[in-house]
Amino acid sequence: MALHEEWEKVLRGGIVVMYAPREAVAVDPAPEGVRVERHPFCECLFVLSGTCDYFLNGEHLTLMPGTFCRIDSWIPHQYGFRNPGSGKRTDGGDGDGVCCQLWFSVHPDGIYYAFFRNCPDGSFSTRHPGGVSHEYAALYYKLAEAHDGGAPERMRLFFHLILLEIAAALRPPEDESEGGREKGMAAALKSCIRQRNGADCSLAELERIFGYSRSHLSHRFRAATGISIGEYINQVRLDYAERAARHGLKQKEIAFELGFSSPAAYWLWRQRRRREGNQLS
Repeated sequence: MALHEEWEKVLRGGIVVMYAPREAVAVDPAPEGVRVERHPFCECLFVLSGTCDYFLNGEHLTLMPGTFCRIDSWIPHQYGFRNPGSGKRTDGGDGDGVCCQLWFSVHPDGIYYAFFRNCPDGSFSTRHPGGVSHEYAALYYKLAEAHDGGAPERMRLFFHLILLEIAAALRPPEDESEGGREKGMAAALKSCIRQRNGADCSLAELERIFGYSRSHLSHRFRAATGISIGEYINQVRLDYAERAARHGLKQKEIAFELGFSSPAAYWLWRQRRRREGNQLS
């Protein structure tokens, strides 16, 4: 059975265990060896295979296949994974075993997802990035803003529907026209960039993830969207930076989330964006 067929089977099996903390706890300082991140939009993690230790909202969890974590806006959670018992990361160390997860985030304009595979040699790969219709995102916000805050059972059913949609998307696309391929490639690129908040999205990295040349990716993206990949990355980064600043995140934390080498590098980037904005106005 092909890997994507195994993943499709688990997705269709649905949620076995669900974690959904609603209120953020203070995590300062972070536990030793844990790098914490926070995001402005709801993120979700679904474990497809393998087992990993994970830090979520002040609690260490052991995640098994079928486990679903709903991570609301600004809930502190861990960057990367650990193999239970080994204490070693599976996204950059020499951990044991393979752990595969589906991650997706709910934005006002759609739901963006990608599969992540952590290999025994410590390599960390992204697979099959894509997106789900903005209509599902609108439904999520309607549920979340309801007077009951999105009752757990209703949210569970909603996320099960999303898992089914993503399972169906693992199959080959029906539209094989040139325009269909351009839209599909652009949607996948957008999903990958959104998932990373624009961090570590150089053309070389996107080339490695997708297996196509950077010129091919750039051409397909511009043909479908009318803008360059670099322009879209800047849009995503600016959106995160503005939301994070309003929420009170420090410049150092924002710089880290967006993949800058230092707060100074982030500050220079913001200054260039402001100058460009003034030139356009």
